[in-house]
Amino acid sequence: MTTKKKTKGKAGSRRLSRLLLQESGSPILIGGGGSMSLYFDHVNYPPTTAGADPSDYQDPSGKEEIGAVLVMNKHGGLQGSELVPTGATCEVTITNGNSRELKLSSSAAAGLVIHFDDPASFRFDNTRGVHRHSSGKLTSVRVLVNGVQGINLITNDPPSNPKVVVVVLDRKR
Repeated sequence: MTTKKKTKGKAGSRRLSRLLLQESGSPILIGGGGSMSLYFDHVNYPPTTAGADPSDYQDPSGKEEIGAVLVMNKHGGLQGSELVPTGATCEVTITNGNSRELKLSSSAAAGLVIHFDDPASFRFDNTRGVHRHSSGKLTSVRVLVNGVQGINLITNDPPSNPKVVVVVLDRKR
């Protein structure tokens, strides 16, 4: 019979659960096994650039911030997580091969911004309700909090179908 010890991970999970219940905003979901897709609420994050394929979307209230980043495998197993302190600057970079495809950033000054390096490759799919890159597979996730490296996950096995959940918190209500 084995006894489980309490770990920082469990304390972090309890903190995350408490934050989600009290202050959750609109989540951002990214999948990347067979193709890369990105879901976010376009009402909460309208485009800030003009054109058929906008490159930037932003929370117009400036109240929402990245609260946590969770990276899971296709079975829901946690591969990495990062809790982000209130008011911290956070940058999440998702890549496809050698090129940076997608960047999410938040700061106390600007709120949350979603940026596509090549918006034409991440067209909005009306039937699925997501931005989709049909040939792109999620190959890496990098998180910086106040300029310090957090998660740095590189997957050489795209069939592992990694998923990224960016927990957004409305901390300035």
